[in-house]
Amino acid sequence: MKPKTYKLTLFILLLSPILYAQQISGIDSLLSQYENAGEDTSKIALIGKIYNYYLYRDPGKAVRFAKEEIKLANKLQNTKGQSLGYYHVGVYYNNTGNPDSAMYYYGKAMQLAKNIQDHELMSNINHAMAISVFYRGQLDEALKMTGETIELNKRNHDSVGLAISLDFMGMIHQNMGNYNIALQYLHDGLMIFEKVGDSIRLADAYTHLAVIEANLKNHLKSIEYNHKALEIYEKYNDTYYQSQALNDIGQTYLLIEDYENAKNYLDRSLKKSTEANSRSVTGTVYTNLGKLQVQLNQPEQALDYLDKALKIQIELKEIRKQIITKNQIGQAYNTMNKPTLAMPVLSEVIDIADSIDSKSTLRYAYQYRSESFKRLSNYEDALKDYEKYKEISDTLFNIEKSRQIEELRTMYDLKQKESDLAIQKKEISVLNSEIKLANIKKVSYATGMISFIFIAALVYYSLNQRMKKKEIERRKQEEILKKEIEFKKKELASQTLHLVQKNTFLQELKENLERIKNSPELFKMEFRRIVMLLKKENASDKDWEVFKSYFSEVHDNFDKKLMSVYHDISEKELRMASFIKMKLSTKEIAAMLNVLPDSVLKSKYRLKKKLNLEKETDLYQYLNSL
Repeated sequence: MKPKTYKLTLFILLLSPILYAQQISGIDSLLSQYENAGEDTSKIALIGKIYNYYLYRDPGKAVRFAKEEIKLANKLQNTKGQSLGYYHVGVYYNNTGNPDSAMYYYGKAMQLAKNIQDHELMSNINHAMAISVFYRGQLDEALKMTGETIELNKRNHDSVGLAISLDFMGMIHQNMGNYNIALQYLHDGLMIFEKVGDSIRLADAYTHLAVIEANLKNHLKSIEYNHKALEIYEKYNDTYYQSQALNDIGQTYLLIEDYENAKNYLDRSLKKSTEANSRSVTGTVYTNLGKLQVQLNQPEQALDYLDKALKIQIELKEIRKQIITKNQIGQAYNTMNKPTLAMPVLSEVIDIADSIDSKSTLRYAYQYRSESFKRLSNYEDALKDYEKYKEISDTLFNIEKSRQIEELRTMYDLKQKESDLAIQKKEISVLNSEIKLANIKKVSYATGMISFIFIAALVYYSLNQRMKKKEIERRKQEEILKKEIEFKKKELASQTLHLVQKNTFLQELKENLERIKNSPELFKMEFRRIVMLLKKENASDKDWEVFKSYFSEVHDNFDKKLMSVYHDISEKELRMASFIKMKLSTKEIAAMLNVLPDSVLKSKYRLKKKLNLEKETDLYQYLNSL
């Protein structure tokens, strides 16, 4: 019996654009570096590379390294490393069929990435989350999330990330039955992969094009694309994606009724998916082996495979895959001439497929249920279901859509060369028409354009020169202001030092007077000289005014700001506040004011009280914030 449905496994790119470097270090070298590395951020990056190597070769080892990555990042308090670690664990759980766990770790990774505004990492995580919701059958939500990822990649100028998102957008549309839109997205992504020379991504794009070609019934072309992809995956020893490609090749052979090749490739895929511990792919292979047995008219063996597939898909909550499998279960019951068993299964498929807008699955459910009604001699309902099957088929494969898709496919095959040729032909045609109209008109137009360009160039040059002149003047002014500030800072420091030295001198002088007052001979001799020195070095109000002037200019009118907030502040309190703002010590302030340090502490306490500050408030920090 010729198959009536076709749906290939979706190849997904979960990792960041650096996952598959064209020249990845050998694993032995990476492990050696890991063993000898110190516990720093470079070791986090090294663990990420080892994880990438093992992810599709030995997932168990990969997740162990991902958890080591989280542990080290937590120890170093490295937010990006933490986010990457959670993201890597999420990828592992998604690939091994645990979507709930995957979404949990993706959520933790996304929150950390948002905290540090790492847009590239946010884009990768968002893409992975879109894949998870896709597998749950939430296609509209997957479209929305992928659209957001595309915008992120555009803003980040991330070409590879953009290509991945475009490619995935195409696959979502393909599963919604929008083949012309899907092909356009896939071609856009493929062109970017070719341009940047990313062979592993190119392999993924080949598999997606194979899906579209198969839906267009270009089966040999589909097999050709999948073989190109398989060759690249084998080169990279990528077990996971080898299993995907082998499954799709086997399913395509199933469509063209080459059952021997179909069985061969599906068996190889089952072995690889088990080796990669990918239960999702294993479930899909079981579904396809069930289809094969149905077509070989061996429904009992088919049900054995299909039951295994359904058990995995229910456990993984893969709604879309469940209804594909149940469709085949219904058809197996029809083949066994047990329509009463087929009816409830197919009716359930119709309800679910309609709710998630899976047109391709829905139409075949109607076809199979029509066959069930026919076997029960209920020809009226059989006709109704068949008409619905035809209606959906016509919607998906009308002539206009097929023509548009074929045109897009041809554009891809011819690539840029034919596109350039078409542009040249159009330009020649336009030029010939213009020549026929009038040569004079052309010359006048060209002259006008040249004049316009010349004038525009003059205006632009003039504006540019003016802007340059203003920029030079602005920089000169900035330099002058900078020098003035530096000068005033030096003067303030000098003035402060002068006050400290002067008051230190006065203190020492006072001590000397105490020493000589009991010696009349020494007192008479020194008295006149001491009086003259005191007059000269006396801390006058003039000294304070000079200090205050420099301080105000350097500290942006601090005294005026303080007085505007606290109107009743005294001159002494203002002077104390200025010294504190300059971060002078209690001893230095005492020397400047010619008082004991205890007096300074009391003055600080009174100032704090005047400013209505709490006891625990730091006076310097408060004054510095004004």
